[in-house]
Amino acid sequence: MNATKGYFSLVQFCPDLSRLEAANVGVILLAPQHGFIKARMATGNDRVRRFFREEAGELESINSMKQALANRIEIERDQFKSAEDLQRFAEQQANNLTITPPRFVKVFSPEQDLENLFNELIGGRGKRQPADEVEPVRRLLSRAIRKEKLDDIVRRNVTVKIPAFHTELTVPFAFYNGACNLIQPARFNQSTPAGIRSAACQLAVEGSSLHRQPDEKLGQMQLLVVGAFRKQAQEEESLVRDILGETGVSLYSWQRIGELTEKIRKTGKPVPKQ
Repeated sequence: MNATKGYFSLVQFCPDLSRLEAANVGVILLAPQHGFIKARMATGNDRVRRFFREEAGELESINSMKQALANRIEIERDQFKSAEDLQRFAEQQANNLTITPPRFVKVFSPEQDLENLFNELIGGRGKRQPADEVEPVRRLLSRAIRKEKLDDIVRRNVTVKIPAFHTELTVPFAFYNGACNLIQPARFNQSTPAGIRSAACQLAVEGSSLHRQPDEKLGQMQLLVVGAFRKQAQEEESLVRDILGETGVSLYSWQRIGELTEKIRKTGKPVPKQ
């Protein structure tokens, strides 16, 4: 049987978005060519209880959230035609369940592939892990933008070319104030200063490359980084800020999201359509 293109996302329980820790509780598989989308959820909450103990709260409420999410996907199944549709659905989550950005996967038999993904990623005993990529930071931003009623100014999921790397970058949020400000969440949880320095340098090069070569439709571009750091990491934050500042990239820690939304409110305009 020939493989077709599919996408999967993890469903994670995250009791405190600011801590950037989560437990996998389910997986979603989307196979557009098969007209298939389905969520497979863990029946119990041993993983959540083990990871978060009393922080987990009432486990029965977690079961209700999981079931409600799976039911909603089933009811709205006809609306999922692409990875972008799944991403938009993920951004609408408003409780302690987060959905990670869709990842490509080859699909042969959707039902069996979903079961295989579940067994590999959810089944068995797992170790406590950080929330996937930057999803908690992205959700904090999304909530702040919605709370401050900035949706008419902020454009979502803007894709631009990075000339220095001969690749594309999709940022979750952007606004315009004479330049197109691209808001990129980032986690700096590397175990060594060298790792943090390397991550910051890549963002600095991306920002410099974007700034030097304006986009045909978006015009001049400016990269803004919203960073999440480990607790008591003032030196690491200062290092990243200095590296990014050398190329004109601004850094906001997640605790300073309010400063960013205030800047958007005072100076922001809608981003031109691409």
